[in-house]
Amino acid sequence: STLDRSSAASDVYKRQEKMTIDENGSVTVIYADNTGKRLKFGYMYNPNSTEWYIDTTNTIHSNSYVNGQPADLFISTSREVASIIMWTEESVDVAFYVSGFFDESTLIQLAESTRNTNLQFNK
Repeated sequence: STLDRSSAASDVYKRQEKMTIDENGSVTVIYADNTGKRLKFGYMYNPNSTEWYIDTTNTIHSNSYVNGQPADLFISTSREVASIIMWTEESVDVAFYVSGFFDESTLIQLAESTRNTNLQFNK
């Protein structure tokens, strides 16, 4: 399988701070820019076989699209809670999310920049 990443995240957020793969195969990558501002990018194969729990406290939910795929957007109303966008690329059976302290258009732009980088890892 190939590892997918947000190309905009890796372009702007040059420093990858941490990458984790949990027991369900869910991958989380945390990036930071030169000011220390963080962005979290995650994905999982076979999204119907497991669940993500997202804290939606102090957020406003809306529907959106990422590269033509339906997405859920949760924009934070608090300075302590990050915003998040989540979507599924059904053609490859992978669910993605991008979270951070960004506005709606920036989150969508980051999500739409997700591309295949042909890095290998085990599902």
